[in-house]
Amino acid sequence: MNISLIQHPRQRGFSFMEILVAIMVFAIGMMALSQFQGSLTRSSADANARTVALNLAEEIIEQRRGFGLLEASTDPAALPSYSEIVGTAYPRQRGGLNFTVTEAVSDYYYDVTTDGFTLTDNTSNKTYSDMKLLTVNVTWLPPVNEESLPAFRVDRNNEISVEAMGSGSVQLSTVIKSTIAQSSGRLLSEENNRPPLPLRPYAPGSNPDVVSLNLGQNKFKESLTPEPKVITQDELVETTFDVITYSQTGDDSVFLRREEFRIIACHCELQAPSDEAQDGGARPTIWAADEYQEGELVEKARGLSVNTQQSDFCPVCCADHHDGGSADSDDAQDPGRSLYDPWRVAGDYWTDGVFEGDHKHYDRDRRGNLVLADEAGDRYYETCRLVRKDGFWWVGQDLRRESLNVFPFDYLDDSVDVADYSAYVTTAVQSFEAGLSGDYPASAPPPALSPPTEGTFPDSTTVPTYTGLTEQQLRSRGIYVDYISRDVREVIDCLQAGYSVVACSQLDGNDIKLDRVASGNVLELIPFFDVQLTWLTRWTESPVNDPIDVTNEALETGNTHSRGVARRGGGAGTATVSASGHRGNSGLTDTDPIDQRFEANVTAADLLVTAVSENPPPPAQTVQISGRIVSGISGVQATKVEITAADALCNRTIDGFVCWVSGGDPVITVSNYKKQNTNMVACSDTLRTTNQSITANNPTTSFSLLDVNGDVADTSVEHIIFVAQDSCPVY
Repeated sequence: MNISLIQHPRQRGFSFMEILVAIMVFAIGMMALSQFQGSLTRSSADANARTVALNLAEEIIEQRRGFGLLEASTDPAALPSYSEIVGTAYPRQRGGLNFTVTEAVSDYYYDVTTDGFTLTDNTSNKTYSDMKLLTVNVTWLPPVNEESLPAFRVDRNNEISVEAMGSGSVQLSTVIKSTIAQSSGRLLSEENNRPPLPLRPYAPGSNPDVVSLNLGQNKFKESLTPEPKVITQDELVETTFDVITYSQTGDDSVFLRREEFRIIACHCELQAPSDEAQDGGARPTIWAADEYQEGELVEKARGLSVNTQQSDFCPVCCADHHDGGSADSDDAQDPGRSLYDPWRVAGDYWTDGVFEGDHKHYDRDRRGNLVLADEAGDRYYETCRLVRKDGFWWVGQDLRRESLNVFPFDYLDDSVDVADYSAYVTTAVQSFEAGLSGDYPASAPPPALSPPTEGTFPDSTTVPTYTGLTEQQLRSRGIYVDYISRDVREVIDCLQAGYSVVACSQLDGNDIKLDRVASGNVLELIPFFDVQLTWLTRWTESPVNDPIDVTNEALETGNTHSRGVARRGGGAGTATVSASGHRGNSGLTDTDPIDQRFEANVTAADLLVTAVSENPPPPAQTVQISGRIVSGISGVQATKVEITAADALCNRTIDGFVCWVSGGDPVITVSNYKKQNTNMVACSDTLRTTNQSITANNPTTSFSLLDVNGDVADTSVEHIIFVAQDSCPVY
């Protein structure tokens, strides 16, 4: 059987060339697929690297947000702090890659004048910024030596060389406020929607300039700075100081509360009341037991700051420091809470007319005499205490110093002295508050703060010659008590009766809410503070200059002036050294009198200082000439005028001078009354001018203490020296 194979005409095989082409196409496709797979793997690796970097950046941001302190602590177990959020860079290894983390930080401060944020603190008064802008940049680079790191794992089945990844970076930014994150949880429970500041360590000040007052319950209060910070330039006079309350257990101290004060002197222009409350002024900011509470706007007289050569805060001082008008917060049972100075006498207020209800304001004429401002457009002088509340400065009720004490240089150096002084202050303040009654407001002055009993403090000191100590820095301290409203007194009485903080915060008809510190410590709720006044009080001695002479220089910027340094004048003997000052706002601005009550509000404290010397005591001083120094020129404070004497011993007093004349040709010379680009002169109607230098840079004038007959000038009159411009006015 024959079998034949017959090929169908439509059937055929593959040629070698076709097979070769097919193999090449397949190879190229596989190569593309392999390249795509590698690219896909690298992209996946890059995405994972970015995810890791983003997670790392978010982790760092959350760590920075979770600070629990403001100030860094030396305790290694302490929480991180706001102050530690600073620009930095460091390496971090994560998931087989080396990352470089860069944290860029910018501090921002709220500026009340522009209602915006700036990179600098324009108030120069903030310890910490209001917020920080944190930018975290996380980068990665291929290592120089690939073997130095393991391969980067894309998933559990795939790895890729870190070198093959190349470089990349991610960046996240956030704003961090200077408030702990935990505080936000309390916002809904706070009626005022303000979270508390985070706790931070606090380092108590050093004796004797900073004295810590023991409030009990491991709580203390002290002035933050050794002395008020004083700034003077042209017409700018400001004194700032803080009062800190803190708790202490063992060696650990924790900041609880700060009260920030700024006292300023201003020149203003009187304005008539407006028909709209928003164009009027604010009621005084008053103490509300655990914080200051700003007053509401009312229709009343107001003022304008007259120039830009004075404090930046003078516009608010001039505008608000006026009484009068009516408000919903007024309390008929407690009128003192609505007044800037609750202790003014009735004659200090306008009882009718356009300024009815406001206290009277005064300007000065060319001779320095006070002149009543009684029409809109009249200028006047004012002093204000400003209180910082929620970042803003409000005009508070006037200061009132209830006690002034003088100490030798070495008192308050040790803990025993501090404990004695603290016990006196807190006991006296509690007794003061307990003595307040229904007639406490303006109709009657408050009870006097109890003076220290005899022997509580040293009342004398010596300046010897035999130990090398020929001088010593004496010190003065003032105890201030704010006006205590009826509501605050009711809460204090409630707590002293043994009721809880919650119960005493819910009294009928009482606005006090103890929600800021939730403290039942009565001394925390009484608005008092103890201030170092050494460089603000005026120091004099009697007899004058011999055997003791005390420095009493005009106030200078940065407290570079000398006051209260007792030096041996020559002979042996004892002198009464006095520190004196105005008990109100003017006492902390060292400015000229602004109303008719100045003298009535000047108080003094004395210390006996003995000069130990082999020299004989000085002769008795009997013939004295005294007077006042005043200024009739805006921007020139008479308190800055200095005096020197020849053939006389003279002291500069708080508002004038006193001289002892013993013979020769006694002359008193006044200086330091300059004003930029202005010719200034000093004048007197009762003392003869012997020499006068009229220059804009350093004018001086000398006056004879003898009359035209060569006899000592009249000792029965008050001699007035007044500063004027260009020439002495004649009336």
